[in-house]
Amino acid sequence: MRKENEMMEISMYMAKIYSVAEPDRAKKIIECAKKESKTTGLSYKEILSDEFIKLLGGN
Repeated sequence: MRKENEMMEISMYMAKIYSVAEPDRAKKIIECAKKESKTTGLSYKEILSDEFIKLLGGN
């Protein structure tokens, strides 16, 4: 159940990123987040949430 909840949250952040960014930029952000999660040890969900917050802040 926990894995399902995390996957749902990841999907939610991906949808939010696509809703505020242009499709090409959103795709690039999501791909980079996946790579970053593998190299930094942070969870994919954490990185996606940080990227979404950055988009809202205009950074």
